[in-house]
Amino acid sequence: MSKRKFYFICIIFLLALAGCTLGNGEEATPVTGGYDLPATEEILIVPPEEGQPQSTETPEPDTSMLETAVPTTALPAGSFPTVFTLFSVDPVLKAGRSWDGTHISPGAVVWHDGFFHMFYSGVNLSQGISHSAVGYAVSADGYEWVRVQDEPVFSADGIDYADDVSVHSVLVEEDNTWVMYFEAWVSPDGNSSENTGIGRATAQGPSGPWTTDDAQVLLKGNGGAWDDRGITSPTVIKTDDGYIMYYSGWNSRYLGGLIGMASSVDGITWTKYDDQATIRGGRFESDPVFIPDKTSLWDSGALENPKVWQTEGGWVMAYVGSPEFFSGGAISTRIGYATSSDGISWTRSEDNPIYEVDEAVFPDFQIGGMEWLYHEGRFFIYYSFYKGSLNSEIYLVMAGAP
Repeated sequence: MSKRKFYFICIIFLLALAGCTLGNGEEATPVTGGYDLPATEEILIVPPEEGQPQSTETPEPDTSMLETAVPTTALPAGSFPTVFTLFSVDPVLKAGRSWDGTHISPGAVVWHDGFFHMFYSGVNLSQGISHSAVGYAVSADGYEWVRVQDEPVFSADGIDYADDVSVHSVLVEEDNTWVMYFEAWVSPDGNSSENTGIGRATAQGPSGPWTTDDAQVLLKGNGGAWDDRGITSPTVIKTDDGYIMYYSGWNSRYLGGLIGMASSVDGITWTKYDDQATIRGGRFESDPVFIPDKTSLWDSGALENPKVWQTEGGWVMAYVGSPEFFSGGAISTRIGYATSSDGISWTRSEDNPIYEVDEAVFPDFQIGGMEWLYHEGRFFIYYSFYKGSLNSEIYLVMAGAP
């Protein structure tokens, strides 16, 4: 098994990897090249090529869905805390005893019908299982979790475009249809892993059976685009007019994550955000909405796992940041906030990072997957910890009294 495949499985496919492998024994080295990030968060306007007609007006992006978005759980304005407390040094959900026996990571947590519902990604390397699947657990209080069944509720079995699946977002529609958005990965040679995009599945209940759409609902970008190597970590928000998705993406030049956005009327057919002011030679279909800060000491390398809400005071995003990105994975130990009035232009919080791994309690551990939930005045952050090849399990930090 290659080093890249090893790292990829160990963190349950939640870090945005480049899809290419390293040879055994080869040390990971920092990636110094990358997406042409400007010194500030402005993206320069590229003039048209000679002979190409130049528009006298800059088309405005369609932001109607952003203006009418309704959060799944209402959040009061100005209520986002900057101090979080580790609930326990013990995980709230441990690795299982079968298919999820070595690595689990939170994907989506939903409050519905009086219970917390968690969908998590898992794998068991000790049993030679190299493909991840999705498990399901429930809780009455968000602290104590019980698996509903021993076997996964969703896997890549029967999906033409995936050998591995990793859940990141789940919605419950008004007709009680459950909708899951997941990362899709293939292993063309049984060793390396390649991202194929974002998939969608539906079910009449959280335990399934889940029915997968025939094709991915969102694909990575075309050659040379900012997200041409993969798109991961989708978070989907229901709005009055449709749906908004935020996701992480990366390309072959810049292996760290940038954050993009897409909109949809039905949750199936999606259009990526495209800033008409950034021509970039006319070849690319979209632009990121949030990029690493090259002057930062903690999120200059990669942005991953975006979680987004709309409040009365505007949009808020929580994300995992990394100071640098190695070819073996991101060094992710901190979480930050960003805010936006329109869901497109984002400003980092002056309080960042608002949470970081306590080295005294978890030395050399890093954050894998992350999920947020706001419920009855409390903020829950579920995340997985991992350290090298050690098992990853799910922990909880929170703001607000238990």
